[in-house]
Amino acid sequence: MQGGPLPTSINGTDNSPATNPITNDGATLGRVLFHDKSLSANGTISCASCHKQDKGFSDDATLSLGFNGGTTGRHSMTLINARFYQRGRFFGTKEPLLWKNKY
Repeated sequence: MQGGPLPTSINGTDNSPATNPITNDGATLGRVLFHDKSLSANGTISCASCHKQDKGFSDDATLSLGFNGGTTGRHSMTLINARFYQRGRFFGTKEPLLWKNKY
């Protein structure tokens, strides 16, 4: 498909806010929060629980495991190049994901 759109949600535009540049302190904070289980609804799971570094910041499960032991209904997509994802397409939906679901 030469000359056509990319076959992914990556659009090639850096979506990092100009008012929030990437810094060493910010990256360190991001790593700490990424592994912080206390941010989950019941303190048992972190972002890193599903977005595993050795799996390209994704996982090998078809559906990710939620904090109550059930599946989430979604595969944990890779986070590589996330700053280039099309705005509003991070979760592959047109509607924003509401964090009310209980997994």
